[in-house]
Amino acid sequence: MPVDREVAPLVVGRAAFGTVAFVAAGPLCRWTGITSNGFIARALGTAILAADAALIGAVVFSDERPDLRRAVAANAATDVVGAAVLLGLANRRRGTQRVVATLAGVSLIGGAAGWLRAMTSM
Repeated sequence: MPVDREVAPLVVGRAAFGTVAFVAAGPLCRWTGITSNGFIARALGTAILAADAALIGAVVFSDERPDLRRAVAANAATDVVGAAVLLGLANRRRGTQRVVATLAGVSLIGGAAGWLRAMTSM
């Protein structure tokens, strides 16, 4: 089944975000102040990539509209939670770490808004 045109750009964005999180986990974790431990950073990057793959799969393999709506809602909720974590982290950081965590959180808010917009048009 082809991906619904309303969510296709969002699926691509989710895939890109997961890939960047996986590939650049070390620097991103250092820049946001999460950890400087390379092993923990790679584990976080792998977990984000796996979660994003599962969320993409839920959208791509939705056979019916109600299933697609649930998958889109799950993607939006995941972005909201991720944004809340990053913005909470930013609140406890200073300087560059605060800026990077804030920008990442705002990026996820944009993703959540896109998923919610797609869901309301279904």
